[in-house]
Amino acid sequence: MTNVLRMLVPPTPDGKFSASAALVCSGGYLLRWNTGTDTVASGTTSLASYVVGDVAVSAATTSQNCVGICLTDAASGGITTIGFNGVYILPAGSVAVSGGFPIVPSGYGTDSNMVELSITTGSVAPIGRALTTATLLTGYAIVKLNI
Repeated sequence: MTNVLRMLVPPTPDGKFSASAALVCSGGYLLRWNTGTDTVASGTTSLASYVVGDVAVSAATTSQNCVGICLTDAASGGITTIGFNGVYILPAGSVAVSGGFPIVPSGYGTDSNMVELSITTGSVAPIGRALTTATLLTGYAIVKLNI
């Protein structure tokens, strides 16, 4: 059978995906794409050319490059599981989170698990919506990620 659309779907059970950690990844970190260009040989026949190490991730630096949340700790070069769709509890960053509103990543580096209210439009890409309200820097919000 020929795949005329040249598209295959890698398995992503329950909104999760596995990738290689480019740096140490801690559970709860919001992650970004790090490397993985032209690593899959063909989109026409099978997923045989795809391996988990084809995609590498590290801590997110902006909402534009956020690919999900780290679900398992991983050393540099290890394999981690990324959630890109689901409900999580995350700390509020330097801007309070308002229930029902879009959210974006807030903290980076050692605080790369914080989220805040998306107060800008245009180039800022929301990563989900807050299901509860949280006070800036001290509160926690239930959020629905949809990345």
